[in-house]
Amino acid sequence: MLSNQKNLKILFMKKLLLIPLVILFVSTGCKKEPVINSAPPQVLPPPPPQIGQNEMIFKDIEWDCSDFGCSVVIEDFYSFIPRDKPLLVFFRRTSLSTWQLLNPFGQQVITDIYYSNIYKYNIWNNKFWIDAKYDETENVDVKIQY
Repeated sequence: MLSNQKNLKILFMKKLLLIPLVILFVSTGCKKEPVINSAPPQVLPPPPPQIGQNEMIFKDIEWDCSDFGCSVVIEDFYSFIPRDKPLLVFFRRTSLSTWQLLNPFGQQVITDIYYSNIYKYNIWNNKFWIDAKYDETENVDVKIQY
């Protein structure tokens, strides 16, 4: 019995010794001032599309011309391009090497009024098409980046 009382007394004394240490820790170490990072967050541009991984090129497409102008049509578009991804659409005549960025139907860019007003693309009912204001005869390549 004396041994149990002695052990309880030692245990109680050890706990009493811890109380000042806990108070010291709480009063000095727990209160940390928040660190405010004044540097702006780093915003990185998206990586460029990988050829064949984030783009699709449709080659040598013929214009379909009617009384309402000419258009290039790609049927079953979403079997080639994933849905709900932002797209960049380019086209070029097969005799040229430079790609021209196109705007969606209803959007005009002031810096490039020529192409912005003459060629537009649209996607509707799983069909992709480029409309031209004037008659076109030379086949085109269409590149879609996503």
